[in-house]
Formats: sequence, C-alpha cells, structure tokens
Amino acid sequence: MRTSMVRRTLMSVFWRFTLAQEQDSEKSQIILEAAARLMQRKSFKDLSMEELAQEAGVAKGTLYLYFRSKGDIYLSLLMKGVGGLAALVDEVKMTIKGSAREMIETILDTSLRLMKDSPFFGNIPILALPGSTPEEIEEGLRRDFFPKLEEVKKVLSSIFKHGIKTREFRKLDPKRLAGVFLHLLEYCFVHSLLLSDHPTDPEAEIPFVKELFFKGILA
Repeated sequence: MRTSMVRRTLMSVFWRFTLAQEQDSEKSQIILEAAARLMQRKSFKDLSMEELAQEAGVAKGTLYLYFRSKGDIYLSLLMKGVGGLAALVDEVKMTIKGSAREMIETILDTSLRLMKDSPFFGNIPILALPGSTPEEIEEGLRRDFFPKLEEVKKVLSSIFKHGIKTREFRKLDPKRLAGVFLHLLEYCFVHSLLLSDHPTDPEAEIPFVKELFFKGILA
C-alpha cells in the first residue's frame, strides 16, 4: 500500500517537472511529441522540418519560431528525458528513508512506467542508440545533457554508497554501479521495443533486471 502511494507520488513529480519545463508551451509540447513519434519510425537524419511540421499540424514557419533546427528539437527531447529522470531520482532519495534497495527498486519500477507512458522519457534510450546522435548537437550534449546525466549518477552513487554502508550491497565502486544501473534501464526499453521479435511492455523486463542486478549470474 505504502509503496504504491510512493510510486504514484513519484509519477506526479515527473509530470509536474514536464509541465514546468514548457515555455510557451502548448505549441512546443505538440511539436516535441510529434518529433518523438517520428523518431520511433525514422532515423534522425532522414527527418525533415517539413515532415515535423506536418506531423505536428503546424506551419513550417511556426516550427522555426520554437526550434531553430532539427538538432534543437532532438536536444530538447533528450533534456526533457534526463530532466525527468533527475527529478525522479532526487524525489526517491528524499521520500524513501532507510532501505537503499527499496530506493533503487522504486527508481527502476517508476522510470520504466514513465518510459512506457511518456512520449519524451520513453524516447531517450532510442535516441541514445550508438550512431544515432547527430553531430550538430554535440556541443549541446557536452554543455547541457552530460552534466545533467552526471547529476543523476551522483545521486544514484550516493544511494549505492548508503547501501554499502548499511551492508545491503557489497563493497563495489558506487559510481560504476550507478553507470551499470542506467545501462540496465536502457536495456529494458531498447530490448522490449526495438530488439525483441515481438515488442513488449518495458515493465515486463523488471523481474529479470532485478534478479540480474541484485543476485548476479552465478548459480
């Protein structure tokens, strides 16, 4: 009962974050959602601003009022996703007291639900696939995206450090554990929707990831 209430609270934190990030924002929201849909079907380089405008139901000129280029749209999607994850991780650490394992499990469970339900959050693993990042946003990634991702890793590292201190976890490098955990999150979404013969709900991967992460592969 308590766990489900916590998760509902955390889901609302993400949606509040998303709404707060909108600038003008109904129009930009529509454009970004359209871009997210298109990027599930086509590679970034094959998209045109004309297609984006048509998918969003706006004039091409209107598109340029909100975003200077495709790269600007791409980076905005990435920032929404990592910003939502950062808000979620921060809230988990503040809300759940005591068990580091419960914190990690809650982040896993809640983030995968967001991956499934949010047009922004869910496309982050897809956009981050090797070779898919356009060169034109490399500066923006270095300036904005990677520092925000490092913030997420720092909070996750502190949770793992707490778990090591309370002897819930073995004495392993907390920073590396944070990195592995984020890669497992990415695996859940990419495998379930892109690499599987039959696309499934990302939440279906949760039991496997928990088993692997908390128990390892040794018999």
